[in-house]
Amino acid sequence: MSKSKHIGSRGFTIVELLIAMAIFLILSGAVMGGLSGLQKNYRNAEMRTTMQQRLRATLALMSQEIGQAGLQASTVEGDSAASTGGAPLYITQSVAAGYSGTVNVNQVTGVYVGQWLQVDGGTLQDPIQITAVNAASTPPTIRATFGKQHTYTALPGIPAYPLGVFPHGVLGDKSSATNLAIFGDINGSGNGLFAVEYKCVPASGSTPSSLTRTEWNLTSMTTPTTYSLIDNWTACSFTYGPTTPDTVTLPVPATYTFCPAGSPTGNCTYSMITQVGFTITTQETDTTSGTNQSISITKSYSNIQPRNIIAADNIYNAAKTTSLNATGSSASYANYLYDELQVDPTNLSSVIW
Repeated sequence: MSKSKHIGSRGFTIVELLIAMAIFLILSGAVMGGLSGLQKNYRNAEMRTTMQQRLRATLALMSQEIGQAGLQASTVEGDSAASTGGAPLYITQSVAAGYSGTVNVNQVTGVYVGQWLQVDGGTLQDPIQITAVNAASTPPTIRATFGKQHTYTALPGIPAYPLGVFPHGVLGDKSSATNLAIFGDINGSGNGLFAVEYKCVPASGSTPSSLTRTEWNLTSMTTPTTYSLIDNWTACSFTYGPTTPDTVTLPVPATYTFCPAGSPTGNCTYSMITQVGFTITTQETDTTSGTNQSISITKSYSNIQPRNIIAADNIYNAAKTTSLNATGSSASYANYLYDELQVDPTNLSSVIW
């Protein structure tokens, strides 16, 4: 009886197994290498997107707030129809034309000596400058000289809106290439004044370079808030133009009180910054996979006009047709503008930049 042969029962040799394992490892390495490359590209794209978004949000905030610098809260900018928001001051008594003295008002929160108000509307528009404030009396009072008659008929009273703009929304003496100091109705709410400082803080020890924002409430003067906008910049600078700053001389009657100390008799000389630009380069703290370099992104804005410069143009155009200028002069831009300039908010001098 012959022995039968079982075909295929021999199995694989060690050599065959080694060859198969080598082929498998080569293919696996190629797949893993491809996945690693995809993962690296995804991580780089995610890092770049995150940096772009944060930088874009920072620049949008800065440009918006620079654009509000110098704007008076609740200003009507020559428009008698309404304020831009917030509750106006109301005069709660009738006033005769040419009257100079105290009048009753509903409240005096945020009201200060030297401030300009526009009383009433339409043909009765009457710019007045406050010479005294009495918050202790009941009701509170303000003192001013009125050019026109205003008739009180019913509550809430005769509206008196804060008028015009501040001459220097960007503070040239507090700003530099590494920090920007601004104030005004920064958030555009129409009912509050704020001071804001953007500061390029350099690296110190293990602390990275940061761009910070500090805000003071000029009404309540509560503790300022500071937080970081960019954590790791490699370039951060502010520019001012077209010159730093532009100087504007305004002819002013001697009885007006908002002129800076040392101004020539009958004139106010203001240094007004009309344009702001900034450049920021931010760098990712972690190096990208497979390289020794960090991702860097640079963005810049230029020629941002503060709101007081834009508002001044509106005031000028309104004054030509509604005769808001107190002197009746129509000779120059400055003659229209100086009636609308506000003195600095009282608490601005308390800000520690």
